[in-house]
Amino acid sequence: MSTSPYSEHRWTECRVSNAVPRTITWINEAVSLSWGRDTRPLVKTHFIGPFNTVQIIWNKVKSIAALYAAAMACTRDKRSPFPTRDDLAMAFAPPNLGAYSNPELLPASVRNILSGNSLVQFPCIMGTLEEFDEECQYVSTLLRDRPVKDWEMYWWSFLDGDIEDGEVDFKAIQSRYADYQPRAT
Repeated sequence: MSTSPYSEHRWTECRVSNAVPRTITWINEAVSLSWGRDTRPLVKTHFIGPFNTVQIIWNKVKSIAALYAAAMACTRDKRSPFPTRDDLAMAFAPPNLGAYSNPELLPASVRNILSGNSLVQFPCIMGTLEEFDEECQYVSTLLRDRPVKDWEMYWWSFLDGDIEDGEVDFKAIQSRYADYQPRAT
């Protein structure tokens, strides 16, 4: 039993499988705010958090975007294992994370952010479009013509584990969102 009431209500770790898909959703929504407009919005959107934590999340988001881009190339070329858009959409949509998955939107969002044309900003090292394109090519070469289960295992590898940071109260951060559901303790 804890002697500090504060520590009972503070989480210093967050599941990667929770943080990364929510960040993907946030990125897609934030970037899409400026698409299709004659004038860009005057408001910049900042992802705020400790450098190391944000860097971990951003790197995983970029890796998932590269995976999605490689899968989209299969669909574009009508090649196995994703010859159609339906095949692609269903591959990365498990029941508990399906709402966060959009293999067609995320790579475009990441490219927009990396190009510097986005009003979305992260307090970490972003990388370059050239590095992202290299990662997309690497994933495409690695998984080309492999079965769907190999693609899904690669995808899940980015969602495994916990992000730990003793300086962050993940519960306080997550409770700011309307779709927040507290986890059972």
